[in-house]
Parts: sequence; structure tokens; C-alpha cells
Amino acid sequence: MHCIIGENSCVTVSTLCDRFLESKTAASAAYQQELAGVFRKLRPTLASEIASTITAARIEESLTGFPPAYRNAALRYLRAAFNFGIRSGWLEESPIHRIEFTKIVRDQVEVISPDIVEKLFLDALANDLELIPFLACAFYAGIRPEGELMKIQWSDIDLSATEHHITIRPTVAKKRRKRWVDLSPNALAWLEKYRERVGKLEGKVVPFSASTLRRKRRRNALVAGLAAWPQQGARHTYCSCWLRQHGDINKLVLQAGHESATVLWNHYYQAVSPEAAAAFWAIYPPEREDRRVVAFPT
Repeated sequence: MHCIIGENSCVTVSTLCDRFLESKTAASAAYQQELAGVFRKLRPTLASEIASTITAARIEESLTGFPPAYRNAALRYLRAAFNFGIRSGWLEESPIHRIEFTKIVRDQVEVISPDIVEKLFLDALANDLELIPFLACAFYAGIRPEGELMKIQWSDIDLSATEHHITIRPTVAKKRRKRWVDLSPNALAWLEKYRERVGKLEGKVVPFSASTLRRKRRRNALVAGLAAWPQQGARHTYCSCWLRQHGDINKLVLQAGHESATVLWNHYYQAVSPEAAAAFWAIYPPEREDRRVVAFPT
């Protein structure tokens, strides 16, 4: 690789990353924040390097000490940035093509236990009612929280339907394929409790920014005794419990918006016990809510 002679020759990695980030104004806020966070971590070691001459070895050196999953994410973002640089005429080839991604092997997916799930819902009901629809759609519809769920409108949901309660439009779906998701009776009960208390069923189902949602989820998790949300924990819990309860892998592929029945089966078959799945689907809002009685001085 060599510097391309011209007005844009010898662009630094710092400038490349900044320009790429500026080009992603149409991307979700969550994606932009993740991108900026990765670039910020890499900036001290790569900022002054010339994008068209930097070596794969130099980039690998900058990733030393990164956890495997984070290293892979950083490589994906750098790959996108360098490809942007090629399209912009700042370099001829990407050094990322010479770097191997880390192979991550997990014995099983991370799921959230039914008792923690119940605590998340009960805390939201008591302290942050607007979080209920997010929890219901994430845990009981398996909708991807960061991308899909942030785009879903209440007009995409029909709570009176007997099936296909949620429509995932192609512009919302990660795979750009329309799909329909059924809601379980307990999920419908939580959404009905939300409707009774708030009555707001218009606009976005998640009506706040990605940063506000992260703050709300962090507080909610700490109250429920969850130190940190496992990556895709709600979706993994849904898929695991749904497959244990229903056993229909092909229907799960359609509802979860996945491409491979084999991959889903390998991930989620027997990931939870029958007892855990039954407890998960039995989480309902309390029939009676205790109301605080304040005694006034006479």
C-alpha cells in the first residue's frame, strides 16, 4: 500500500474515522455511539497513522488486550471505515482483509432467569411504566432491542388480534424481511396493564433516545439484581423458552427473523429447563396492586 498522490493523499486514521462517522447520520443513534466509542479507544494508538500505509500488524497491535467479542466489533467498524476510505479515494486496499477475526465458542447462550425477569417487570410497573412495552416486546416477542425495537410503532401492534400481534416491517427488520410475531397471554396482560395505567398507544413503542433507554435499563437491572444485561439477553431468553415450550423450530425461525433453523436449534435447544420455561411464561402482572395509605395528622 502507498499514499495516493493528490489532494486527499496521506489521510490519517483519525481523519478517516471522523469522516466515516460523519457519513453515518442516517444510522441509529446506538450504532453511532458504538462506532464513536470504538474509535475513541483506538485513537491513542492509531490516530496519527496514515490510513493508506498502515499495516495489518500495526492494527492488530492496537487491539492487544481487547476482549474477543470487542476485538471483533472493532475490526468490523474499522473494516467499514477503511472501505469508506477506498470509496473516497484515500487508499487502494484495506489492511483489515489481512486480519483474522477471533473465533468465539460459547457452550451456551446467556439467558436471564425467570425470577430476575419478574423483578424487572415489577420494578418497571412501580417506578418506570414506559419501560413495560420495551420489556414485553424484548422478552416476549424476541425483538432485537438496539435496532428493531427502537423503530416499532404502536400502529404495528394489534393487541386485539388472536395471533400475529406484532408486524415487523421490512424497514424495521434487521434482515429486511417482513415478519409477524405472536404475543403470549402474559405479555398481553402486561401491555394491558400498561394501557390501563397510561393509555398511550401511539407513536413509538420505545419513546426515548438510545442513551435514555440505556440509562433506564441500567437502573431497572440494578434494582432487579442484574449486574449487567447479557448481550441480547432478552432475545436469547425468549428463543430458549419459546423452543422449550413449543418445540417448533421452523415457527421460531419465522418469528425471530433468523435465517437458519440449524443455528437456532444449536443455540437454543435445551438451553433452559422445562421448569424455567414454564415459570417464564407464567410471569403476569399482580392482580391487585397495594396502594400506599398515608396517614394525615388530625
